[in-house]
Amino acid sequence: MTRFEIRAYSADLVVMAVRNASMHKKIFQINFKSKDGSLFVSVPYVKLGVGRVGVVEYPVGNPESLLFGESAPVTTHAVKYAHHPDGEAHFSLDGKVFTRVRRKAVPLTAAEGHLFTVMVQGLHRFDDIAPNDVASVKRGIVPMPLSDGPIEALKFVGHLCSSSHFAKGLRAPKMDSVFIPLPRPDGRRLVGVVLGTRLARDNHQYLVVSVEEITTIARHTDLHVCLMGGFDPPDIPFDHSRSMGFLMMIYPEVRDMGELLKSVGSIDRA
Repeated sequence: MTRFEIRAYSADLVVMAVRNASMHKKIFQINFKSKDGSLFVSVPYVKLGVGRVGVVEYPVGNPESLLFGESAPVTTHAVKYAHHPDGEAHFSLDGKVFTRVRRKAVPLTAAEGHLFTVMVQGLHRFDDIAPNDVASVKRGIVPMPLSDGPIEALKFVGHLCSSSHFAKGLRAPKMDSVFIPLPRPDGRRLVGVVLGTRLARDNHQYLVVSVEEITTIARHTDLHVCLMGGFDPPDIPFDHSRSMGFLMMIYPEVRDMGELLKSVGSIDRA
């Protein structure tokens, strides 16, 4: 029998960063809660300003229609995305916002596939990796390699994968690095990193995060940060007789704050 060895990068909190010849930037962080394996994603390395958080809904029978923003409340805080093992997903920030934007998503213990997406533009606005940013078992740092040319925006995608998925999907029986090539249907290959999770020991689950260089997302502002998560189990999106949705946060919101507070309100506690 061929023995399959998975090499994963493990830390309680992982700083997802990027690097090329001209920059070394911290982008977002992933935190694995030690007690139950909950997953938290946040973007603390840039001043986000005012944002919008809400639920994206696809109506029954109309999967091409996407509704977001009409009733999504505002926040002046950089909220965190949380996904718990039982499937409870929400945006929160202790003592700062009300945890009202939430939904029941696929349980982490049963998830296999797409878990979250983070898209960013305006890399010059993000914090640099500092000399005192030293990796440890409590706070790891993963600098994902990028090309040396101009970069308009980036798309990070997190997939939760079982060890059996790796055994089927990878050609080599042994992974020599935490970075792996991820083939795309169009023939391109993205760079991915394998992260150990608190669920790895019991359920043999690993988080694979890929990065892709993309074109400008928003032309009305140099900074744009978007996070999507809280997805349904994979059988729901393929059944057009059932509604589906997910959570989304977008920063910054450039429209008038006073008008937005009147129309959609805020999740801020004060």
